[in-house]
Amino acid sequence: PAGQGDVRVRPFGYERTVLEFHAPEGIAMVHVRTEELRRFLQRAQELVPVGEEHRYLDLDRGLSDLLGGGSR
Repeated sequence: PAGQGDVRVRPFGYERTVLEFHAPEGIAMVHVRTEELRRFLQRAQELVPVGEEHRYLDLDRGLSDLLGGGSR
């Protein structure tokens, strides 16, 4: 098991992984096949290598938009 806060990830048997999403309204639990999750994460890392996220995401602008400070 790993994680604290809004998203938690833990094994569920040998072939499944549970993703838990916590919010004030409640908890959503999603069961996925572990091998499919691994393939997804591997493809994501091939597209956006670890440590290179800043080259693909404009987090400052995204936060500004979320907080109502972005121009449209």
